[in-house]
Amino acid sequence: FPFELNFLDFPYPRSYSEETSWFYDVLYAGLRKYDLNPKKYIESVFQHNGLTLNGGAFVMQDYHSDYVNITSGERYTHNQPKTYENDVYIVGSCIAYGDRCDDSSTIASKLQGMLNKNYGDKYCVRNYAAILVPINNLICLLKKLDIKSGDKIIFIDMPRILVDASCNYSSNQLARIYMDFLESANEYCKDKDAEFFFMWIPVISTLCNKSNFEIQIEKNIPPTIAKHKEKYNEFKASGILVPELPAMPKTNGNILGVSHSELHSKLNLGSVSFIDLNPYFSMRHEYVEIYGDRSHMAFMGTQYIGYLIYDIIFNVNSIKNGYENAVAYFDNLIEQYTLTDEFREYLENLNAISNGKTGDAGIIVMNCNPFTKGHKYLIETAAQQVSNLYVLVVEEDKSAFKFKDRFEMVKLGVSEIDNVTVLNSGRFVISSLTFPEYFSKETNKTTEFDASNDLYNFCKYIAPALKAKKRFVGEEPLDIVTNQYNEQMKKFLPENGIELIVVPRKETTGGVISATRGRKYISENDLEGAKMIFPNSTIKYLQEHGLM
Repeated sequence: FPFELNFLDFPYPRSYSEETSWFYDVLYAGLRKYDLNPKKYIESVFQHNGLTLNGGAFVMQDYHSDYVNITSGERYTHNQPKTYENDVYIVGSCIAYGDRCDDSSTIASKLQGMLNKNYGDKYCVRNYAAILVPINNLICLLKKLDIKSGDKIIFIDMPRILVDASCNYSSNQLARIYMDFLESANEYCKDKDAEFFFMWIPVISTLCNKSNFEIQIEKNIPPTIAKHKEKYNEFKASGILVPELPAMPKTNGNILGVSHSELHSKLNLGSVSFIDLNPYFSMRHEYVEIYGDRSHMAFMGTQYIGYLIYDIIFNVNSIKNGYENAVAYFDNLIEQYTLTDEFREYLENLNAISNGKTGDAGIIVMNCNPFTKGHKYLIETAAQQVSNLYVLVVEEDKSAFKFKDRFEMVKLGVSEIDNVTVLNSGRFVISSLTFPEYFSKETNKTTEFDASNDLYNFCKYIAPALKAKKRFVGEEPLDIVTNQYNEQMKKFLPENGIELIVVPRKETTGGVISATRGRKYISENDLEGAKMIFPNSTIKYLQEHGLM
């Protein structure tokens, strides 16, 4: 699954297992068909019979399953009207086709649903997109379609072109060739009294250098996949076809990307109606929800594009507010699908806990591995500054001490502080899903990461549910990862209306109190050393439960 292999559909993304389930849960959890049977869904939506040459154009071969259905080059689009006035043709490559999505989750199906709702039976959306096909196929495909007056043809592409391998084209020349194809397609459609649109989809590398999600994936490649990668590299070096991979079309050319700036300048001077989606994707998020790799999208991305097509091409009255509408739509889409039933239930519990409480509220998120005098000092200091203090104990079981033990030690340690409520963090604050680097901080001292996903959840959902406007953290002179996290909070939280209060670390003999040092005393059964680090409640719990 390494990103550089995804253009070949490396075997990893086609399988669902204990090793890969976390990845797919990020991209698909909340989609009903996925939730009902994740393994069946993932191992089905990647399947097809590849390309065939039909009427001079490359189209998808016939294929039929519970999730993917293709007949005569057309992929099934849900809710097509039986009678209608005009066709809307979706053409292009993998994203337009709906690779990695079931029939109901493609761009075409999303657009059809919105057109049905707002235009009745006026339009029928038809999906003739195909994987692996650059713009060179476009004119041949248009000639194959039964285009008539009033139809709309929407070409969706991350601009790429097949050129002769012996030619050394400049970026300007590549853009000119690509533009020639677009202009030819536009003229052909005009002759049919139909409208042609070019929709430009950004690759993730044009949006950010490397997302946190991508870094997480690279760090979590399972051993079995690492072996696949090694095997692939051996085959690649030898020139032998990799058995697990579908055969690539044999050409005497190279498929090359087209420069955004070069093509953009030519489009502005030409007559082709084009929609550059780069600005619509340049939002504050990790692209986790839409990109499964550098250039392929999961279902949330296709839903977003379907909305954008409707809003920009069909919903004429909203064009002037297109970007604002898109941002609002995307926020709603994120909430609809990322707020799984588990997350909704968790937020409902938080709301119930905070309901009826008056005065200001603050939050501390801590792992407490285990609960130290430093943790207690931070809680005591924070409790004096707010009416209600909520301590969220990290629930992920990837620490030296199990969550149930850490949770109980915190409760025992703060039992005498009346305005403190101890809660579990669920899977939504400092978890493998939101902040995986946290759990490798003992072994990786040089990690650089982006905690925006974790902090977005906290600011957007967790803090409002507890009616909290303050978050307290301990000063961190020792832990590089936690210190980075604190620094990112200093910027992110105030931007979202939450005050960050940093409390200096409590010191004892030998320097600041450290759970790491405390665990060393525990492992050595050094009771006197442990007493310098841990309160009596922690020492008693450890002894009573055979943990020391």
